Amino acid sequence: MRRAALVVAAAALLYVVPARARTPEIANDPRDGVWIAQDDKFIFNTLDRWSVFSAGATVNKLVVDQTILWLATDDGVIRFDIGSQKSTKLTMDDGLPSQRVSTVAFDDQYVWFGTNKGLVRYRKTDRALKVYDESNGLPSKVVTYSVTIGRQVWFGTRAGIAVYNPDVDGFRAFGEADGLASGDVADARTELTGTGGANDTAQRSWLQKLLTDGLAVW
Repeated sequence: MRRAALVVAAAALLYVVPARARTPEIANDPRDGVWIAQDDKFIFNTLDRWSVFSAGATVNKLVVDQTILWLATDDGVIRFDIGSQKSTKLTMDDGLPSQRVSTVAFDDQYVWFGTNKGLVRYRKTDRALKVYDESNGLPSKVVTYSVTIGRQVWFGTRAGIAVYNPDVDGFRAFGEADGLASGDVADARTELTGTGGANDTAQRSWLQKLLTDGLAVW
């Protein structure tokens, strides 16, 4: 029953949503303000100022890990130091399997980059990269979305969802056989941000509670 509830919740969270206009990605800065991605720009906004930076390519997702802003773009990954406002770039020359990076997420030890040719793990301690694909348990090497729930990062792919298992340095996958309506997972923004209805907050809390309480999937 616990496993069934987990799969249903994860399926609802990472569900294929209808095509729609691109919505700007937003990430809270833990110190002050928010970061917004818009086309090939990323913007820092507080109550009294806007700062605009060029990414050089379309920004697909951005996240803030303490003092570092990570951007997944159509031309690699940008690591932006918020304090110094200096950036470094990761590309195929550094070990990415593709220049097109669709998503980024992080946990305590790693930053994860999803591409159309595999999932990349970036180790924070030494900045080493490792690429994962179907041979490591991913449903598909085409990774479309990622979301951090509790201490785990879930990944949406073209053939289902997966969560990393550090015990085996691989992934546990869930697909249509586990209850997903479709294996092709688009993204989770509608379910995470809601649609403005009266039940949005309750729905999000219910989904996140199920995922957080049921994460003993190993």
